[in-house]
Amino acid sequence: MVRSAGFVGLVVALVVSLATPARADELDRVTKFGFRIGYGAVPLATSEARSTSLGLGIEHPAFGATRVFGEWEWLWIDEWNDANAEASMRAPLHGSGQRATLGLRHALGVLHVNEMIRMFVDSEVGGGAMLASEDRMGVSAVPVGIAGLRLGYDFRRGSSSARVLEAEFMLRAVIVPTGYGLMFGVGMLWGD
Repeated sequence: MVRSAGFVGLVVALVVSLATPARADELDRVTKFGFRIGYGAVPLATSEARSTSLGLGIEHPAFGATRVFGEWEWLWIDEWNDANAEASMRAPLHGSGQRATLGLRHALGVLHVNEMIRMFVDSEVGGGAMLASEDRMGVSAVPVGIAGLRLGYDFRRGSSSARVLEAEFMLRAVIVPTGYGLMFGVGMLWGD
């Protein structure tokens, strides 16, 4: 119960952060496209699973320092602890899936190192759906919620063809009806 209460507190803090003002400059108003590689826990109905993901994403300015984003991820799903499967004499879990997410990303803090390099901390909240297929439960469609943080830096050149090049590290809670798991990811985005 304490674990769930702490998680609910994190989600509430992230949602409240969307109301905080942050400075947005001209290069924050560009549309960005990129990819991400992720790894982490995905709770499924039959067991704790882990996933490795490869995703594509697009972001567009919404208002102030808030951006709307859409993502699609391909998931490789397997057993979190293969030793448990061997000890219980059952086949290990293997599967794949896809996850589509829409959400809001809001700048919490920005540090301009110089006129070309900027470091940032952003919060994100969103929702979507996951279609997963694995050995024991077959195919299932699952609603998904997300809440997380993105940390990173970007290079900005107003005169370049890609005016913004962003590198980010993401820590995200993935919420499904059977529980939640934490995912970590590394990504790159380009903006013009």
